[in-house]
Amino acid sequence: CTATATDSDGGTVSDSVSVTIDNTVPVISSVQINGMSGTSDMVRVDDALTCVPTYEDADNDGDLTLDYSWSFEFSGATTVVHSGGTDATYTPLAADTRVGGTLTCTVTLTDAHSSVVSALSADFENTPPEMQSVTLSPESFYEEEDVTCVPVVTDADGDDDGTVADGTITFSYTW
Repeated sequence: CTATATDSDGGTVSDSVSVTIDNTVPVISSVQINGMSGTSDMVRVDDALTCVPTYEDADNDGDLTLDYSWSFEFSGATTVVHSGGTDATYTPLAADTRVGGTLTCTVTLTDAHSSVVSALSADFENTPPEMQSVTLSPESFYEEEDVTCVPVVTDADGDDDGTVADGTITFSYTW
């Protein structure tokens, strides 16, 4: 802005001032994790998760980029399990997680001048085992012969190898 003053004798004086408009930092107002199959918004192994931020940049001063990172915390130790860059999705694997731990999606929103970070965490809960089959051995038997019941299960949490009780998954039988 330049202001010029002129007096009645024709004398003038001018002065200028300039102002720089600073960047308005983008804002992440919320983060959601979609795809959780557990109870009360808890995560399970093999859930197809998507981190969904709600955000805005009031001054629209450049292309916005969103970067995502997923980390897992258990007993005070935190490990990045998926640094997705612009990919907001993650499917937890048994090898990356543990029941009782916490999974966190961290979102970084960047405009032409600045970045802001926000995160949301969800607790991990047990994924129940799935019964694949139950067979009898031997398949044919006679009265008063010993028969063995053989269950085969899978467990997404990796609690067991799925064929015999190893102390983590136990079996009970009713005849």
